[in-house]
Amino acid sequence: MLFWNCYTSRLSAEEQARQAVKDEQAFVKKRLETAEKSGIREQAQKKLEELRTEQKKTQTKIVELENELHEARAKVNRLKDKVNESPRGSEARAKALEEFNAAKEELKDLVESDELGGYKEERGKQNKTEEAILESLELKRPTLWESTKDAIKKFAKRNSAGKFLDANTGGVIEDNPVYGHKRGFENRRLILKASQKGMTQEQFTKWVNDHPEWFQLETKANNESHVFEKPGTDGWEQIE
Repeated sequence: MLFWNCYTSRLSAEEQARQAVKDEQAFVKKRLETAEKSGIREQAQKKLEELRTEQKKTQTKIVELENELHEARAKVNRLKDKVNESPRGSEARAKALEEFNAAKEELKDLVESDELGGYKEERGKQNKTEEAILESLELKRPTLWESTKDAIKKFAKRNSAGKFLDANTGGVIEDNPVYGHKRGFENRRLILKASQKGMTQEQFTKWVNDHPEWFQLETKANNESHVFEKPGTDGWEQIE
């Protein structure tokens, strides 16, 4: 009996030693994985900051070109009215017609050059690049549940006719509203925080849908412009 007790005691000690080694290996592995993920997250954050600078330049150019196109169209309409208001056969009408035709040519050149379309295409590419950077953290933009969308709509502002108002500008949303992130809760910030928390995609999706207060209704144009976003990635650590 004494021999058996010694044997089992020695076996137990050996098992404990093996378990201790396994625990240590698991601990080291976990630390390495954490360090690796932290490094990937820091790298992603740096890339996002650099990309944001380029996105801002692109959006500034888009706004500039949209204003130029808007002004060119307004000029054509204004000169058209001037022609119609001028007496037929008069020198004033001839001059107005000359200005009108020149304005039409300017507008035609703007439309045909499609510089605006080129910058919008570049904006689309930059948005895809951002998604790819975020996917390096093994998390994708979560789908909003219908219950979450209902909660967002519940707290959205409407006009007297019952139409939703854009949360950024207060303008009426004529088409279907877009569910945008509130300033400081952009998708990139949420993904960085979820990565820090070690969330799976399922956990991330649930976490986001548990917080409809992070979202607001916007027009499609305002949402795609990113004008009302908080630049960069700073502040993501404070999100809970």
